[in-house]
Amino acid sequence: MAWATAADVTTYTGVSLPPSPDPNAIMSLANATVSGYANRTEAASAGISGRDLLTLRVATAFQAAWLVGQPDFLTRLNFRSSTVDGESIAFASESQQNLAPMANRYLRNLSWKASRTLSVPDISVPLGGGIPNTDFLAEYSDESSSWEE
Repeated sequence: MAWATAADVTTYTGVSLPPSPDPNAIMSLANATVSGYANRTEAASAGISGRDLLTLRVATAFQAAWLVGQPDFLTRLNFRSSTVDGESIAFASESQQNLAPMANRYLRNLSWKASRTLSVPDISVPLGGGIPNTDFLAEYSDESSSWEE
């Protein structure tokens, strides 16, 4: 299963893929590129939520529409900045050179790309707060032991 089809490109972007280069080749390249940046393959789609599948479909559609205007996509070199004749360009990340802007935006919406919140316990409450003051090294603290204090 591919993330998107040529029909999806028209549906989500309003752009029809041209007959040349081959629309199937464009879709394969768009699917492969999105898979690389999403860090998921189409084979894993059974375990992906419907919301994330839609996000991947739309991102792939934007990527395919963008690829039509990128004839040097497969031969491009990644670089941070360049200056030619006093004009300079600087990319903030590699994805700016390889992903369509809208595909990049949609990929940031994937559930596994979201920020994670860590719960930090309140230091004013001692760990094990509900346990009575017990000497865990003493034999009598073991409920299965017959020893008593």
